[in-house]
Amino acid sequence: MAKPKLPTTIRPGAVIEFMQGDQPQLAFVLDEQSGKLRLWTINKREMKMPAQRALPWTGPEYAPDASRQEIQDILNRHQEKRGAIQAGIDVMELWELAQGELEEADLDWFAGLLWEEPTPDDSAALGRAMLSAKTHFKFRPPKFEIYSEETVEQRIRQREEEKAREAVTRLGQDLFRILWDALRCGCEPKLPPMDQETADQLADILKSVVADNLDDAETKIWTAVRKGLPDHPHLALLLAQKWGVLPPHHNFQLDLAGFDWGDDWSAEFSDAVDALHQRFEADQQPVDPTPFISVDGATTRDIDDAFFIERDGDGYRLQLALARPTAHWEFGSELDRAVFNRATSLYLPEGSSHMMPEALGTGLYSLFEGQPRPATVAEFRLDAEGRLLETTPRLAWVTVQQNTTYEAVEAALDGDDDIYALAHELSEKLIARRIDDGACIIRKPEPEVRVEGFPDNAEVFIDLKTPCPRAELMVSEFMILANRGLAKWAQETGVPLLHRTQAIALPPEAAGIFTDP
Repeated sequence: MAKPKLPTTIRPGAVIEFMQGDQPQLAFVLDEQSGKLRLWTINKREMKMPAQRALPWTGPEYAPDASRQEIQDILNRHQEKRGAIQAGIDVMELWELAQGELEEADLDWFAGLLWEEPTPDDSAALGRAMLSAKTHFKFRPPKFEIYSEETVEQRIRQREEEKAREAVTRLGQDLFRILWDALRCGCEPKLPPMDQETADQLADILKSVVADNLDDAETKIWTAVRKGLPDHPHLALLLAQKWGVLPPHHNFQLDLAGFDWGDDWSAEFSDAVDALHQRFEADQQPVDPTPFISVDGATTRDIDDAFFIERDGDGYRLQLALARPTAHWEFGSELDRAVFNRATSLYLPEGSSHMMPEALGTGLYSLFEGQPRPATVAEFRLDAEGRLLETTPRLAWVTVQQNTTYEAVEAALDGDDDIYALAHELSEKLIARRIDDGACIIRKPEPEVRVEGFPDNAEVFIDLKTPCPRAELMVSEFMILANRGLAKWAQETGVPLLHRTQAIALPPEAAGIFTDP
């Protein structure tokens, strides 16, 4: 057999390499015609390919008429030799030598850093090593681009993230299949072993799917791990509940709305809450002597309005005290933004969750009996028929004389309590005037839904709420008056003010009070 020699072009008998499956493959050139090569690969396959697919390191050359066994021996020998050389190359040290010197170079330049006279096997082994160092070099035939230190750090970080994502995906596929099978059979799942970090990541993905707020990385993982599972609209919720990540009867609508249930969310704002307490204590002012009374449900904790009514000649003078947490509020703060995003308090059968931290909404700024509180006082003067004559709002500190309930007021109306009788008298005139203006009022039995044993052993009970029609009429009409009167005052004085409206076009015969469909 002829001795190997270095080629100048790719000719029959040359040993070459080409990329296949993201790896360099060794081959022997059997024939070359018009830029097309016929090859015998190290995998004992004959194949054809364009010459431009060959990597820019070729050789050595052998007799083109060698037998298949001779060719296979040649390829095996070079494969073993190149592997041994590659194992001894420190490609990271090579990158450190080249980085910062130039942006790209061909393989011969890099080989010159390592050897005085590199052989074809040396060059091929180096080329293989540099191809495998994808975080440090990019092969742009026929040259290698040299990544900067910043780019290398970024690519290493990306590679680590990809490896972690692949590991999470593999485990997630097994875990979620086991959970789904356990759901189908109604048995306990036998969970695969997993580290806490991976478990937390998979749990967070399920919660994100339930809340419909997956990020790009989570979307890729979820798309992969759910393959083979049914296309159920609540798949993630069911899996999370079976795993114990979410409790039974979990209210996923809160997740979709981005509403954090309970009061734990406020813990991170404890410093801001403490600061409000301090400003509150430093701002104590003389108290308005008006003996306000609040009327609420027996379980109400956030008491936000109270009233006082008296005769005003033939008419009425009604004062409403409205809780004023804005007295010391820092608008634009992180706490302000958090409350803004919560938007409202929720009162559900299984419990309540307040818009503000409970230390404020059901504590410091709630109109508790006998405790001075900042308030907005809206004063209304009305004539004998309940026509609104004048609205005058003011800021004040008030002390509510009594916190009472609908039931207690309803019972008091059967006696001779003047203030409740006067309040009810005005409320009947207010509703009569609204009906004259076209109001359609629907009265129906109000169900009271209770949930006991939530969340693990939840039982639902539905009863009809004991009606307190006169007490409820007082509060509802006074609140409607507050909205209407303050809106009218804002319009007259040019003060921007949000208020409720009901722009519903109804025929005249719809005016009145209805109890039946």
